[in-house]
Amino acid sequence: MFSTIARGSYLPWVKKDLFYGYPSRETFPREESINAEKLRERMRTLFKLDKDHMFHLQHNYNTEPKRSIEGFISNTVDNLLKGKYEYKTGGTSKLMLGSKGIGKSTTLRSCCIALSTMVPDLIPIYIQYSSTEVMVTPSEAISKNLEARGLNDDKTNINMRDLAETLYKNKLRALVIVDELDQLYQKGTNNEKALCVLDELSFIASDPSGLFYTIACGSSSALPLLITKNGLSSKSIVEEYPLIKDARNLNGSKFLSHRIGVGLMTRDEMVEVIKHMLTGNPSSRGEVTSDMIGLFRLFAGPNLRTMSNFCRVNDIDSLHTFILPYNEQDERATKSRDKYGILIDQINDSLISKNESIMRKIKHRDVKELVRLGWEDLIPLDRKELQKIVEGCKHEMSDMFFLIDNNWFTADENLSRIYPQIPFHLICRKLHPDPSTLIPYAKTLASEIYNIFKQDPVGIAGGIISAITGSFKPQ
Repeated sequence: MFSTIARGSYLPWVKKDLFYGYPSRETFPREESINAEKLRERMRTLFKLDKDHMFHLQHNYNTEPKRSIEGFISNTVDNLLKGKYEYKTGGTSKLMLGSKGIGKSTTLRSCCIALSTMVPDLIPIYIQYSSTEVMVTPSEAISKNLEARGLNDDKTNINMRDLAETLYKNKLRALVIVDELDQLYQKGTNNEKALCVLDELSFIASDPSGLFYTIACGSSSALPLLITKNGLSSKSIVEEYPLIKDARNLNGSKFLSHRIGVGLMTRDEMVEVIKHMLTGNPSSRGEVTSDMIGLFRLFAGPNLRTMSNFCRVNDIDSLHTFILPYNEQDERATKSRDKYGILIDQINDSLISKNESIMRKIKHRDVKELVRLGWEDLIPLDRKELQKIVEGCKHEMSDMFFLIDNNWFTADENLSRIYPQIPFHLICRKLHPDPSTLIPYAKTLASEIYNIFKQDPVGIAGGIISAITGSFKPQ
């Protein structure tokens, strides 16, 4: 086990949107085999050693989506190092899809940081194209890593074919993860560089050497249509992502989809996440009550980003905005509701019917009772039930993936368990089927919640007010 971090050679490459680090091998012991548990343990160790610089690893929650991603990454790396992708054109690239806010970016970046300290023969690259103004190409990132290893004397040599030859000669492999890829297709000041990135991804995806594996990820449900250029037939997609007209077709058969499923969090998962968000320490002895868990389930569901935002709500106006139905918060969601409104309503109606034992208790606006209705026992729709609804509304099952990726619903990767994104959507649908009445209802509910926080700091959660004000402290 190691006890110090080689700051000079490692930490400069730990950034939010870019990682291509090469740590000191004298400091980090090699792992002969990679699995998800070893990956997670290394993340925990790194964060404990240097919390200030390894803050990217602090939100390392043990949730279903994160376990799924870690398992996929560890299995992929294991196969890559064993040469199982050699001479397999089209088998070395994946398009990772899943709901927004479930931790895809955080987990992918954390995996790269941990892997760089575990496998000397691997070059793990993480690039997030959240800003199209400043960007790094995969070849530039790989070249930087090779420079740190003393293997790239000609620093201008960033041609992918030449880099592949260098990797082969030195028995190295590269894992290239490109995040927020959809944003490359939006017009910026560096369109030529963006097109260069797409060209390099096309090379990696079609290269049969087995030296590379690439994972593309994005926050737009239009990403599959962008990389295949099938989105050219959609006026709205072309307007939002104009670079699609000049971009290379990455070929959907090369970037096969890998969907990350999401289900209800267990109680233990909820406790860990809430403690971590409120104290920065998942092992804190501070109490997380059943009512606090119920509050997060009701208004945030399994969405980590929403849960984090909930922790920062500190006034009644922010609270009102927070609990507004999704299509009232996001203009893009409103547009999708215009197109899929009947399908959305019928799925919600079916969920209400299937959960009659819970939903029949919702007859008024008492927040305490809403929180305590037992949302952890919510029964999902199965695939057959969903398919019947989708076909009855004259839609395709692919439309369901669009709604999931835009956070209207939550589902596993096979669409065999369909949940509402948050149970509050079902309450809104039952009490206020007319969307025009939702905003007044949300305002009333926000006022009631806020009053409870003020008057009963030890009551409903003994901690709901703590969650909102940020005053939750470990005991």
